[in-house]
Amino acid sequence: MWRKPFTVMFGGPAGYGIMSAGTMIAKAGGRNGLWAFVVNEYPSLIKGGLNTCTVSFDDKPVKAHEERLDFLGALSQEALDQNYEKLGHEAAILYDSDTVEPNLARIPAGVKLYPVKLLGSLAGEAAKVMANSAMVGAFCALAAFPLEIIASIMKSEFKKESVLQQNLSLLQQAFDQTKQQFVEHKAFPLAFQCDGKKKMLLNGNDAIAMAAIKAGVKFAAGYPMTPGSSVLTYLADHGAEYGLVFKQAEDEIAAVNMLIGAGFAGVRAIGSTSGGGRSSASC
Repeated sequence: MWRKPFTVMFGGPAGYGIMSAGTMIAKAGGRNGLWAFVVNEYPSLIKGGLNTCTVSFDDKPVKAHEERLDFLGALSQEALDQNYEKLGHEAAILYDSDTVEPNLARIPAGVKLYPVKLLGSLAGEAAKVMANSAMVGAFCALAAFPLEIIASIMKSEFKKESVLQQNLSLLQQAFDQTKQQFVEHKAFPLAFQCDGKKKMLLNGNDAIAMAAIKAGVKFAAGYPMTPGSSVLTYLADHGAEYGLVFKQAEDEIAAVNMLIGAGFAGVRAIGSTSGGGRSSASC
C-alpha cells in the first residue's frame, strides 16, 4: 500500500548528471502543482565516486526527504548495492542492464526489476553527460510521469540548441524503448496541478542569497569553496539586476577586509565562506 510521499532516487558515477536528473523531475513536479524535497549526496573525492539524488514528492509541503524508496534508478552497481535496505514494498528498480547485476537474495518481496540498456547507445563522453536524459526518459515510461513536462524543463535548462535536441532525442528514445519493453507500468500516484500553483525549487544557499538581495545588500565578496560558493555565484549571476557589486577575492582574508571596508562606507554587505566543517554567511 503506497503512502505519501513518493520518493525517487537516482544513483550513478560522478559526472553522469545524476543531480541534474533529480533536479529536472523535482522542477517538473514543482512547476505543475506538486511539492518536492531534494537531497544530493556525493563523496569528497577528487576522482568522484557514487552520486545520488533523492526527490520526495507530495501534494502538500514536504519538510524532509523520505528514506524509504518507491523508485530507484541505478546507473552503476554501487548505486544498487548501497540501497537495497531502503527499498519499500512494491518499489521499482530501473537499472542499466549492461553495467548492473541485481542480487536477487537482497531484493525485498514485491519489488519489481526493470533492466534497460540506458547506456547502450552512448559512448565515451556522451555516456557521461547525457546518461541522465536516458534515465529520466525510462523513469517517465515506468512511473507514468508526463514526458512533456520534462521536455519543457529541458528547453529552459539547455541554452545551446544542438545540445537540447540531443538530450530531447535521447529522452524520447529511452521513453519509447522502455514503454515497449515493459507494457505494464505503475502510475505516478500523485495528481499534477493539484492546487494549480507553481512551486519554486531552491536550496538553502539560494534562499540566503535571495534574502540578502531583498534585505538591501549592495556588495558581496568571498573566496569560493564548497558548500558556500553557491551563495556567491547566485549573487554574481543576479547582482547586476539589483545594483549589487560582487568581488571574488584572492583569499578569505582579502574578502573579509573588503566587507569591513564596505561596512565602514555604510554599504550593506555579505560574505559567504566555508572550510573545516563550517559553512556560513553573514550580512
